Amino acid sequence: MRVAVGDRAAALGSDSIRTQRAVCANNLSRIGQTLASWAADHDEGYPWLIFPSGGGTRGDSLNGRYTYFQFAALSNELVTPSALACPSDGSKASANTFAYPNFRDNNVSYLLCHPSLSEGRVVLSGDRNIGTASQTEFCPEFGSAQWLPRPATNAWDLRIHVNRGHLLFNDGSVEATDNARLRSVLSPSGVSNALHYIAPN
Repeated sequence: MRVAVGDRAAALGSDSIRTQRAVCANNLSRIGQTLASWAADHDEGYPWLIFPSGGGTRGDSLNGRYTYFQFAALSNELVTPSALACPSDGSKASANTFAYPNFRDNNVSYLLCHPSLSEGRVVLSGDRNIGTASQTEFCPEFGSAQWLPRPATNAWDLRIHVNRGHLLFNDGSVEATDNARLRSVLSPSGVSNALHYIAPN
């Protein structure tokens, strides 16, 4: 049986998309491991919970304004920033150093949240292409952050995985989600407070 050229191209395209999604999920898994390692060495706190005197970012003037600034605090554990660029994110270039200005938000594909330990399993990071049903407000952890009202009405947009995306949870697990699952995850039962996050444009 012959496979038509168009069918072969479509199959190759599907394989490429699956590969890119797998790399993205692996990137987020690595980010989760890095954050866990960093927190283990810093009184179980993430960079945005620790003041600069303790090696963190909380209270710094760049905190909340730039996502790359948070990831740069992880440079010793992450070693290379290449894992911060999703291969499906055409507007973000992989960087080979954490040094500014070669490493900026245009090298980062992932958002960051500051989960509350009282909420159990919650989102810690994920693809940046969450739709813009959000507002900006002050928060102690990031200084300035976007927030997602609950129940969530957000949807993955077209910038990265075409109406799909990955979420990293504070237990280290990574989940690929469609829009319905995204809204479900962002609206856990019994939790009414908004989720704060920062994301590169």
